[in-house]
Amino acid sequence: MNARIAQVYHYLYDFNINDKNILLDKLKLHKNWDYLEMLDNFDYIKFINKNISDIGLESLIKITNDLIKKFKDRDLNKNTKLLNFISDVYNETDLISFYKNFSNYFKQKAKKHLNKYKYIISEIIEDLKGNRPYNECSRI
Repeated sequence: MNARIAQVYHYLYDFNINDKNILLDKLKLHKNWDYLEMLDNFDYIKFINKNISDIGLESLIKITNDLIKKFKDRDLNKNTKLLNFISDVYNETDLISFYKNFSNYFKQKAKKHLNKYKYIISEIIEDLKGNRPYNECSRI
């Protein structure tokens, strides 16, 4: 999602609209909005139940522990306080705790991205008003 911020800027700028609400409505039509909603609406119970139904409890535990191993091996994740909940899972209770924490993490990320989008909308409005000539010149 971070990589697509510039794409969202250009997408919204090209509408040539300087109304925040209309730009937000236009943003809601963009694929990035779907990703934002997926993060914000992640239902960890539904996710766990569906995967247990499809692949079984032991397989979900194994896949989750494989994922956890990949996270543990990354220095960035070791220093990220938001991911301090990552530890091996052994049973369904551990799975619920793990994915509940991931759900909270996703919600925080979604909120962060929503704030970025709101900032971009404000930036676009300023650009369209001519208050940021550097950006206008660079688009030509």
